[in-house]
Amino acid sequence: MVHAMDPNRPARNQIHEKEEDAMMTDWHMERELSFAMSLHHRLGGNSMARMLQSEELCNLVCKMAKTPVLCVIGGKDHQSNDSISAVECYEPDSQRWFKLPPMPFPRRGLAAAALDDRVYIVGGQYCGQYTPPSGTAPIFCRYHPNAMVQSFSDKLGDWRNEAPLPTARSYLAATALKGQLYALGGFDGTLGNRYLATVEKYCPLMDTWVSCSPLPSERSHLASAAYGNSIYVFGGYCSGAAVSYVDVYDVVTDEWKRGPCMPTARDSLAAAVLNGKFFALGGCTSGGVTSLASVESFDHRSGKWETETPMPTTRALLGAAVLNGRIFVVGGTTAYNCLNSVHSFDARMGAWQEETPMQSSRIGVAVAVI
Repeated sequence: MVHAMDPNRPARNQIHEKEEDAMMTDWHMERELSFAMSLHHRLGGNSMARMLQSEELCNLVCKMAKTPVLCVIGGKDHQSNDSISAVECYEPDSQRWFKLPPMPFPRRGLAAAALDDRVYIVGGQYCGQYTPPSGTAPIFCRYHPNAMVQSFSDKLGDWRNEAPLPTARSYLAATALKGQLYALGGFDGTLGNRYLATVEKYCPLMDTWVSCSPLPSERSHLASAAYGNSIYVFGGYCSGAAVSYVDVYDVVTDEWKRGPCMPTARDSLAAAVLNGKFFALGGCTSGGVTSLASVESFDHRSGKWETETPMPTTRALLGAAVLNGRIFVVGGTTAYNCLNSVHSFDARMGAWQEETPMQSSRIGVAVAVI
């Protein structure tokens, strides 16, 4: 079923553009300055003024500033318990964080995926006081999943509205593959706490959603990653229990099959794929009683799971992504404390490395590389 664009929703380019223009200028200036400082250090301590006088070096700085960065989007603030709209980006070479223009609407339990030159954020839920950009009276929202979809381009510097999800939900998974965006599973927040097997596919060119074959079993707090023609879905939560299921979706045939289960049942986990190998990271056991530091990897060629070096700290409701040949994990909770810490994993060495922490502690984030 094709879900057409709602003619009454805001146009793609109508999200407070003036404020974003100023914020994007600050973002690009800060990022290029950071790369200049990084390059200054690498060149052995030449003065910044002398270095920036060189046209060749300035061009190199600008080129470096276009390299991929890790984006951490939204989540829940550990102090106020509110959903937040903040977007932070991390550049590993300079080991610095930058701020991007915030999301148009704060939320947690959202999902994100990079597609072409944009990052798409889908679903999520909001809890807290929200003042609309129009300046109307503040709104109090409590844990209601939404269907909002927005995208951001660091090249164009714009947030824009996209066609909303046909099914409002939070704590879903999202994966981009072959020019399409897939939204998988989640929680719809209705009376009775309905968990979803729903899978919907978004076509950016048409700005429309299409229903796909559902997951073999409904769940929220799941994770996903793509390889080849397939999307792999790991773990999740349903009916009071974490699950160990691994389900594999073929985007060409629109069919699911069950893969080898994870050794450890977990929900609120993160997943990443590196060099054809899938990694299930952190999460928690049933009911969120115990956060996990464990990491398990799956080789789709052999069909076997292996135990990897655990993370330096337990994390549930974390985010993860691959950048520069390493797996980065950010934020999350230990079940007692929210985290701003960041670590990266070298799969070849089996070693974790501490990175510069985020500017704020948060859980229920979405992560993507742009």
